[in-house]
Amino acid sequence: MVEQIILSGKLGDGCLVKYCKNAIIRFNSIHLNYLIFKKIQLEMGGIRTTDISFGISGYNRQRKIPKFSSHVDGRITKAYYMSKKECIENLDIIGIIMLFLDDGSYHKRAGTGNLYVNTFTLEELNALIDKIYEYYPQKKCSIYHDNKKDGRSYPYLYIPKIIMENFKKDIAMFVKTYNIPEMFYKAGLPSTTIRKE
Repeated sequence: MVEQIILSGKLGDGCLVKYCKNAIIRFNSIHLNYLIFKKIQLEMGGIRTTDISFGISGYNRQRKIPKFSSHVDGRITKAYYMSKKECIENLDIIGIIMLFLDDGSYHKRAGTGNLYVNTFTLEELNALIDKIYEYYPQKKCSIYHDNKKDGRSYPYLYIPKIIMENFKKDIAMFVKTYNIPEMFYKAGLPSTTIRKE
């Protein structure tokens, strides 16, 4: 679990920071329960962490967002020096789920999903498509682009309905097992929290 939190964190909502010859990982999230889950799992895996504090959100400067950092650890340092492609190749189903919880969206009406990976290269995107296909071989995901009015274009993975039917079951089991109700909506489950967009 710890390795998958680190790897998915590097690819998703985490930030690995070099600290002398080693590295730490930082997380922030508007979803406090999900943040606490990551903190607890890291600590159970032997990685010390700071207390949760509140910092300024990068999306809304008027909003404070919970965050925490780890202490240095060899597993984090190893991931720091890995390429994104190497991180993707070392993901397992847990890592894929957490990456989706970080940067994915489930479209309940269509039954499809999107995984927003706008910093990935084409090689990294294809590696992620192959990794998802390894666990869900019904069909391969596709690369789409979110084209902005100002000319910017960001890639994302389109997850077909036939994959999401199985994937959302695994997501549902994960968020239920670890009691993360804030993330129920990612699996199309009734949410027990009010989520602000």
